[in-house]
Amino acid sequence: MSLRPVLRRLSRAGRQIIGSERPIVLLYHRVDMLAVDPWQLAVTPRNFARQIALLRRRRRVVPLSWLARELTAGRLPARAAALTFDDGYGDVFRNALPILEAEQCPATVFVTTGAIGSRVGFWWDQLSRIVYETPSLPDALTLPLAGTVHTFRLADGRGTPDRDTLHGRLHALLKPAGAEARQEALDRLAEWAGAEREWREGDLAMSPDELATLSSAELIEIGAHTVSHPSMPLLSTGDIEREVVASRRDCEAMTGRAVTGFAYPFGDHDVASTAAVRAAGFTHACTTVSRAARRGDDPLAIPRLLAADWDEANFQGEVLTHG
Repeated sequence: MSLRPVLRRLSRAGRQIIGSERPIVLLYHRVDMLAVDPWQLAVTPRNFARQIALLRRRRRVVPLSWLARELTAGRLPARAAALTFDDGYGDVFRNALPILEAEQCPATVFVTTGAIGSRVGFWWDQLSRIVYETPSLPDALTLPLAGTVHTFRLADGRGTPDRDTLHGRLHALLKPAGAEARQEALDRLAEWAGAEREWREGDLAMSPDELATLSSAELIEIGAHTVSHPSMPLLSTGDIEREVVASRRDCEAMTGRAVTGFAYPFGDHDVASTAAVRAAGFTHACTTVSRAARRGDDPLAIPRLLAADWDEANFQGEVLTHG
């Protein structure tokens, strides 16, 4: 058995005892109760309130912009933690903000600007609903996409649809597709499954008024998250630059506040996307690399820990033991 994991745990325990844990940045998406949540995007309001209360007891919660300045200066403030939300879902305004204000807990909300005020939600929510919430799926699927016809056999050896495999394969196909082709494929999927096509109110992003109110809250910072939430490494250099520059411009226009933080959609980033973020004037950006911050980390590639729908014990084990 390797000694490395044991030594790592002992080192972490020592840092906790002397109060010198490295900074952590938490990644949330939604605060709501969902029937289906394959990507662990949502935390129930009850568990979110408990997580924030525990975090406030165990860590020094700071604004992300402050932490980014410390990292830029080469400092690792002990026991610091910052909260972030990606995408700009309406339930962040409805359900998360009251809890954050009650706990006096700062947070940064990264906004996909093209979704604000739209009656069209995020494509991955529609996909999950079609695959998992449809009571009975046909045994076979033929799906044309981007000039290729994809076929799927759903039934396993016992005749039970393998929804997890179907969902994973469809997500991988739809992620790099253009918006028009993706929506056409989703419409075909809904028709194939006999699923509803209307977007659910609870799955939509914030309205412009909700975003304006959220941004005026003293504890909240707004960051950019592109316009259309693409995987940036799949784009041309020109399209990357347009997504980055327009999202900052739109965020500032909608909030009336300077925007200096960015989060890469899906956490996907490469040299070109980081260069575009830097050129657009952002001072810090977040990835989905799952670890605590380290000395020497690029402030345009800050790691974050996903916070899922855990109770206090699991939140302690999955999040607060990092550092």
